Amino acid sequence: MTTINEIVSTPGEILREEFLEPLGISQYRLAKAIGKPQSAISDIVHGRRAITPEMAWLLGKALGIPAGTILFSTVSVLVLKLTTGKGCIPRWLKRVAQVLTGCYVGSCFGRQELLQLKYLLVPALVLIAGYALNCFLMGRLLPRLTHLTRVEAMLISTPAGASDMALISSDMGVDNPEVSFIQILRMILVVTVFPHIINLTVWLAGG
Repeated sequence: MTTINEIVSTPGEILREEFLEPLGISQYRLAKAIGKPQSAISDIVHGRRAITPEMAWLLGKALGIPAGTILFSTVSVLVLKLTTGKGCIPRWLKRVAQVLTGCYVGSCFGRQELLQLKYLLVPALVLIAGYALNCFLMGRLLPRLTHLTRVEAMLISTPAGASDMALISSDMGVDNPEVSFIQILRMILVVTVFPHIINLTVWLAGG
């Protein structure tokens, strides 16, 4: 019988197969770039060592992956949860995460950014309308095609961060890990594929 360990790739396998080999980066070169011994990278690649938050930040920065820190930390904890059943944070720490997220978003804006908001009103309204329409349509379609409830379908279809939606779902009393799982898959797809699509589109358009 196939076990969950045989199905789920380890963070080390993902690091090797999705990043090191396609980018042509050796373990020695990566270790040198992040200031860690090569044995540390080798242990991660062969599943003998977990990816810590510090290592996730270093790997994301060294590999030039958009949102690399959250990507590696998410995948690491996801694999830990799937393979051992461990990997959760207390409710109070979720609140801290919300506070930190709010502080980060707030710190991104200054006087100049606020003055530019008047030029973003139309694009913002168009995007919000598109997001709302997609959320409404998926909220009606997905329950007919799957076992998801309307609330779960709408939460899955909402274009927010995986951590944000996990916290929002918890606040709304929705305790379905599939909501967070779909958001995580979307996040991984966005940070690994979409930058290349955007660069290719801009290159093809000549601008």
